[in-house]
Amino acid sequence: MDVNKTETLKRIILEGSSYQSLFFNHPDAIYVMDIEGNHMDANPAFERLSGYTIEDLVGLSRDRISPPESENLRRKFIGEVLAGHSVSESMAFYHKDGSIKHAQVTYIPITCGEEVVGIYGIAKDVTNIVEVERELQEAQEKYQVLAEPAQDLITTCTTDGELLYVSPSVYTLLGYKPEEVTGKSFKDYCFPGTIPTLWKFPRWVMVARCEFYTKKDTTSGWRHWRSLWLESKAKALRL
Repeated sequence: MDVNKTETLKRIILEGSSYQSLFFNHPDAIYVMDIEGNHMDANPAFERLSGYTIEDLVGLSRDRISPPESENLRRKFIGEVLAGHSVSESMAFYHKDGSIKHAQVTYIPITCGEEVVGIYGIAKDVTNIVEVERELQEAQEKYQVLAEPAQDLITTCTTDGELLYVSPSVYTLLGYKPEEVTGKSFKDYCFPGTIPTLWKFPRWVMVARCEFYTKKDTTSGWRHWRSLWLESKAKALRL
């Protein structure tokens, strides 16, 4: 450990009186680490997020705090910060009660002159967001098992019409590959005047007829743009 840098870091912490209100009252966890990644100071939100006080962390093995993947990522980021760069990434960690939590972590170098003497860490709890994304991914995978072989066109989209998933049958029916239309609005492929207003039906199944443009494809004998009427059924999904 570099004793001079550690002493300089302690002095910076003590002299930062003008920032104490921000530090102590910020809703996200803010903490200070030395250049080796040891925790030196933290605000109250740090304990609310992790269950640990700074005193709890003294001498505590890192494998009690971070899963191996997160610890490897943390070490990599510390190296980048010591080179003068700020980094931000979502990382998993162990709460004091043993549960796995997730935080969006940002590391910022603490400098004295041009020398990096420590690291600011800011951690925002994103556990609920990560869990929702995981559940959505699992639901999407199950959904695709049913949708992939279907002859009917099956899609999921946002309330403003952005296509999140499009089954392979879109190629047979409309001439587009799924990746061509995913991420775009289904309205772009509807004939004017036939676009269903999904947002007017937030709680019920909606059935509507919509005229879609098919893709120009000379290899299959299509020489011009044409349209195809499809009956659409939509149901709102709530999380």
